[in-house]
Amino acid sequence: MASSNSKNSLEPEYGDPYVLLSLEQSATESEIQKAFRQVSKQLHPDKQHGKSDREKEAIAKRYHFIQEARTFLLDPKLRQPYDVQRGSRRRRQQQDRAREESMGARRRKMKEDLAQKEASLHEAAREQRDGYNTQRRQNRTEADLINKLRKDGKRKREEHAEKAADEELERLRKQQRQDKQGIKKRQVRLKWSRKRISVSPSEHSLAELLSSKFGKVVQVEMLGKEGNKALVTFESASSCQPCVDFYATHKEMRATFVEKKDDEPEEEEVEEPVSSTTQGRDRENVEDRRRRQAAEREKLMREMEQEERGDSVDVDQEKTASRQQPLKRSLRPFPVDFPISEETNGMSAFEKLQHYERQIFGNRISKELLEQLQV
Repeated sequence: MASSNSKNSLEPEYGDPYVLLSLEQSATESEIQKAFRQVSKQLHPDKQHGKSDREKEAIAKRYHFIQEARTFLLDPKLRQPYDVQRGSRRRRQQQDRAREESMGARRRKMKEDLAQKEASLHEAAREQRDGYNTQRRQNRTEADLINKLRKDGKRKREEHAEKAADEELERLRKQQRQDKQGIKKRQVRLKWSRKRISVSPSEHSLAELLSSKFGKVVQVEMLGKEGNKALVTFESASSCQPCVDFYATHKEMRATFVEKKDDEPEEEEVEEPVSSTTQGRDRENVEDRRRRQAAEREKLMREMEQEERGDSVDVDQEKTASRQQPLKRSLRPFPVDFPISEETNGMSAFEKLQHYERQIFGNRISKELLEQLQV
């Protein structure tokens, strides 16, 4: 994409694409294609016989510009924000011209009034030249009136300039409020339980996670001193609702709108319920946790094998039995001998285990459940 002419302008470096193609801002896609074909017939390099090299170079450059203009106008992501900025700029120019014309009319009227008053004063002075005192008094009155008129004119100009500055400041403040309100529509606030998440997410990991699920993330800002809150800004406001809905029933994290809505529920605290199982997991070491995760994986594999054979799996019975019996250490040796391949070369035993688990379970269970088992 071509660079912009100014810091905040979205207009391409070659100028207004609508002007290059002689189009209105409301032109449709078919009208854009038609205009491009008409202009390209005249500027096509194959039709420039008999012209000098300098003329051919200028025409080729213009032909490249109309190609860029067509591509620009056919891309909604480039055209829509440019149309908004272009319309705003044109409205602002019209307002400026109207203001200048209005100010010009007032200045002309003021000048005419001043000229008329000065003419009347001079006429009165000529009529009263008979007496020295009368002439002197008239001159003093004339000077006082002229000075008064000049002061009045200066005061009115200053008042008008001050009023225009106040109006411009108010317009900028209003625009700033609208921009801020627009940003809030693209933001959600995240809050998670540090007890349920073993490793607190970073700004980079949150951006990657949310971008893959709901749409591109523009910015992630960590909030608070506890490190369990973040402010997420999406590129599109349409990504906020799916994000809030997805984490509405999530066990580890909650998402709420930054811009409060009438039907938005109060933010729920993500607190971890206290149980003997959770306390026991907090106290278990790395080796015990890995053994427990290996047992859960083996249990899942048995259930999947039974489902493939058509056997019924009594999940509630297995859960009851697992509560009554203490966790036993696996009798199988670990690490096991994995197949040797270039993909697993240099990996540790647990990295190889996770690699083959992704290949085996990838199409059978959800990605979230697999990540939860591999934590």
